[in-house]
Amino acid sequence: MQEYEENFDSYATKSQSDIIKFSLKETYNNLSEKELREFTREAVFAPNDRIITISSRQISASDLRYELANQIEQLSALKTPNNESSQIAQANSIEVLNSGTNSIEEYFSWLNITVNILKNMNDGFVSDDDLTIRNKFLTDTDQRETELMLCLGLLDNCRHPKAHEFALNLRYKLQKLREMRSAIQLSTRNKSDVEINRTEYERAIPYYKAFKTLQKLPFGYDINKKQKIDLGIDHDDDDDLEENFSYYDLLLENTLNEMRQEDEMYIASHEYQLAYDIAQERNLLLSDEISEKMKKLTGRKNSFRLKYESLDSSYNKI
Repeated sequence: MQEYEENFDSYATKSQSDIIKFSLKETYNNLSEKELREFTREAVFAPNDRIITISSRQISASDLRYELANQIEQLSALKTPNNESSQIAQANSIEVLNSGTNSIEEYFSWLNITVNILKNMNDGFVSDDDLTIRNKFLTDTDQRETELMLCLGLLDNCRHPKAHEFALNLRYKLQKLREMRSAIQLSTRNKSDVEINRTEYERAIPYYKAFKTLQKLPFGYDINKKQKIDLGIDHDDDDDLEENFSYYDLLLENTLNEMRQEDEMYIASHEYQLAYDIAQERNLLLSDEISEKMKKLTGRKNSFRLKYESLDSSYNKI
């Protein structure tokens, strides 16, 4: 069991496709790396009724997908205390690592950045630096949304006593982050070296005040819902922020999409290599063919008086 937990933990820190490959290893013993990639590709791309032979067993692609999804769910939701602790520890490790300091401090840091962006982007003139800070924040926090969802996926089936509270805090943080991003996108220009008119300035004031208010409130508090609706930044009713929403299903879908992209790149690179090898082989055959012809011409009239070695050397440089 200890070896299993260490292996699963190490895979959980890698790409999501590694988790699927690990589930194949758990289901079917003694698969080579080549077989793992082959069956992974079959599970993602094969038609439902395609029969796959794996470890001397025949199974349809549809049943393999079901088996694979069920195995991943078991990996992420085992009911033993050790694995419950492992799940919440893994989610906490990801959150601490990506937040930079700790989860709550990062939230207030987001608020500080947001109010500064709203102020600097509407103070009369948008500089290159103002725009760079704006766009970097939007790019960085777009990635943070994905990381928060990954943590929520790990917590979905976790029965650890602290898992529910941890998930609530992450959902709140994700909701607030979406509100900040919406406010910035709605009240700032995605362009530098421009003058901001008074209408734009006045339109940005309510957004600025809303997040200045949040700065003064403890983590977990909120501003008036009607105010958020009027500003167009309300994310209270996002489906994926409901407690019964399964981030595990979303995690699995993203994993399969990632695997598809990974395998498409793998196939494309190997098809390129195959085409390159075929071309090289053809070049060698053509070189040999020309060489043989030149040998026959050597010494004949109008043979251009070229030695075979000289022509062959010149050809290889082309």
